[in-house]
Amino acid sequence: MPEIERLNGKRVTVIGYLPECMGYECRLFANEAEARQAATYFAELMSAPRPFEPRVKEPIWLGIGSGKDMTFDEQAKPFVGGYVKVTGIVTNRCRFQGQPACTDRSTDIEPDSIAAGHRSQ
Repeated sequence: MPEIERLNGKRVTVIGYLPECMGYECRLFANEAEARQAATYFAELMSAPRPFEPRVKEPIWLGIGSGKDMTFDEQAKPFVGGYVKVTGIVTNRCRFQGQPACTDRSTDIEPDSIAAGHRSQ
């Protein structure tokens, strides 16, 4: 999330593509193509020798937390594989100089609601 410092602590509503949401993985992408690009990037990362030199650009995503009562994944389940609208509070606690810094589930937004969204034009 490029503007995380400016938005830290603010309530926002975002729309994007949600390829999965469970356990350590709950990321929102601008569209399906970027989600596929991210899948390729992470597959290369897991299997590549070090130092890692990716063939695809590092993806941009919004990490979604598990919510106050830890039930967000269950709420998100019907929407996986589609476009969603998520509302919540932006947090920079999993970012360091703009880059992901958490080793488990990266949280850029602590969600409190999810609904069906639509693909932006």
